[in-house]
Amino acid sequence: MEFEINSGTEVFTIDNVRIGTSLIQDFDKDHIYISVPLEDGIKKSLKAGVKLKLIYSDETNLYIFESIVNGVKRDNILLYQLNQPEKFEVIQRREDFRLNIVLELKYAKLGPTELMDIGGLDRDEIEERFKDRFKKCLSVDLCGQGIGLLIDEIVEKGDKLLIFVEEPSLDVLLIGNVVHKVKQFRKKAFNYKIGVSFADQSYKTKEKIVKFIFKKMREQLKTRI
Repeated sequence: MEFEINSGTEVFTIDNVRIGTSLIQDFDKDHIYISVPLEDGIKKSLKAGVKLKLIYSDETNLYIFESIVNGVKRDNILLYQLNQPEKFEVIQRREDFRLNIVLELKYAKLGPTELMDIGGLDRDEIEERFKDRFKKCLSVDLCGQGIGLLIDEIVEKGDKLLIFVEEPSLDVLLIGNVVHKVKQFRKKAFNYKIGVSFADQSYKTKEKIVKFIFKKMREQLKTRI
């Protein structure tokens, strides 16, 4: 694969201890050259012969790979020379990738004509209009095409829902159709688990969702490492 110059990578020991973040400064068929890793503003030195684990991402994929430090190269700045990895663990950035995630949300069930009525309103105006009808819910999973929710209200297949996401890194308004529901037989939990397929989401909103999922996948990988 080809790396993107000046793109970031996270550096770990082979025992999964985080060293810091670095930049890909150059590469060829045999080597990768990275800047000195930084962690909390402190430069971290790497010894020749040490095996590392790195996480790197571009616009389409997330990559985990291992490499060995060969030594240093001085080209205006100090660079570490690493072996080109023999293999990569690749996680694709896909619209249909479903991430298991719990988020606190709120939603309102829309009437047949209400979707047309809110067409020209901004988010704050929509939130004000439906403020007395919003109900709390939890997400169970999320992808670029839909979301799974836990709710208490009885809904039917085909019902339209207006969903407000208030997660700081995913501040979006979603509209979708209920595609399935399952009764939850629990005393202290939401009564229904439903699946919602997003309806006519803009490219901008869909891209926000996919980027959010990709970010969370990255965080989960760091936790795993």
